[in-house]
Amino acid sequence: MLPVMLDLRDRACLVVGGGEVGLRKVEGLLEAGAAVTVVAAAPIAGIEALAASGRLRLDRRPYRDGEAAGYRLVFAATDGAETNRRVADDAEAAGIWANVADEPELCTFHVPARLRRGALQIAIASNGEAPFAVRRLRQLLDRRLAGEWAAWIAAAARFRTRVRGLLLAPAAAEALFDRFFAATVAPQALTARVPAPDEEAAWLAHAGAPGGPQPEPAPRRPGFVSLVGAGPGDPGLLTVRGRQRLMAADAVVFDRLAETVLPPDLPECVELHPVGKEAGHHPVPQSEIDALLVRLGGEGKRVVRLKGGDPYVFGRGTEEAEDLHAAGIPFEVVPGVTAGIAAPACAGIPVTSRDEAVRVTLVTAHESARVDGSFVHWDQLA
Repeated sequence: MLPVMLDLRDRACLVVGGGEVGLRKVEGLLEAGAAVTVVAAAPIAGIEALAASGRLRLDRRPYRDGEAAGYRLVFAATDGAETNRRVADDAEAAGIWANVADEPELCTFHVPARLRRGALQIAIASNGEAPFAVRRLRQLLDRRLAGEWAAWIAAAARFRTRVRGLLLAPAAAEALFDRFFAATVAPQALTARVPAPDEEAAWLAHAGAPGGPQPEPAPRRPGFVSLVGAGPGDPGLLTVRGRQRLMAADAVVFDRLAETVLPPDLPECVELHPVGKEAGHHPVPQSEIDALLVRLGGEGKRVVRLKGGDPYVFGRGTEEAEDLHAAGIPFEVVPGVTAGIAAPACAGIPVTSRDEAVRVTLVTAHESARVDGSFVHWDQLA
C-alpha cells in the first residue's frame, strides 16, 4: 500500500450507509473539507443533524446501481454485505477509489487511523489487516504525545522559511534543521517545545550564508550545564531526563565509562569532548575538565557533563558544580543509577533486606590528597 495525503477540499465524496460507521467516515471527510453526500434509508441522528446544519447532502433512500460514478472517493458502510459489494463493483467499473467497511479485500484504498496536532498529522495503518490494533496504537500515541506539538510544527514551518532565505548549501540547511529538532524534541519522551526567538536567531546567525540576508545577531544567552549520571553503562538504564538533556545539547563532555550510553541518534552537530580516565592514565586532569565546562557554558552552550553512575557518588561532580557556581554558570544535577547499587541488583543481590540488611555503605579507597587523615574508619567496617 502507498500512504498518501489527499486534498479533498470541495471534492465530491459519497458515503453509502447511515449508521455509526458511516458517521465516522462522514466526520473524517468533513474535517478534510470534502463535499459529502450520504445515501441512507434510515440515517442515525448524528447524520441527520449534520444534514440539517447544511454540512452535507442527505438522500434518505437505498443505494441505486451505478451512482458511485462521478465521485472522487466512495465509502460503503452499510450493514448489508451485498449492498457493500455492489457499491465496490460500481466504483471499480467507474475507476473510482472505494473503501468498504470491514471488507479489506473489496477496498481499493484504506483510511489510516489519524492523530492530529495542528498541521502535524500521524497516520497509522495495517493494510486493513488489524484495525483494532491500529486504533489502540493511536490511543497510546495520543496519550504519549505531550507538549506543544501544534505550536511546534508551526514554529518548524516558520524556521524552514527563514533557513531557505539564507540560501545555504543543502548540507548546511540540514544541519540547522537537525539543530532545531534536537533542541526542541525529546524523542524518548515524545515531548516538544517551541524554541525561544533568541535561540532561533543564534542558530541562524551562526550559519548565515555569505552574500545572503543576515539575521540580526542575538544577545548571547547564558549557557547551562547538566551534570548527568549515565548509570552503570547500560543504555537502557539512562534516565529519561538524561536522554532529553543529551538530545538537546550543544556539547557533551563524557567519561570513558559513560561513552556506551551516548545515543546513536545524537545529532551530528553536537560537539563531543571525551575526557575519560583509566587506571594510572589521566590524559585530561580534573582541573582541565572543570575549565572546559566553564568555557563551554560561558559560550552560551547547553552542555551535558556525562558521568558514569551518579555525578555525586564518587564522580567528582561536587568539584565541577563548585567551579560552575563560582563562574556564574547555571547548572543542574540529573541523578544516575550508581554502579554500587546497580551491580548487585543485576546479579540478583539485594543491598538491603528488612530482616537481614538495614544499612548500605559506599566506600572509596582513593581519598583526596588534600585531606589530612582518612574519613574511612576501616575498623568499624570490618
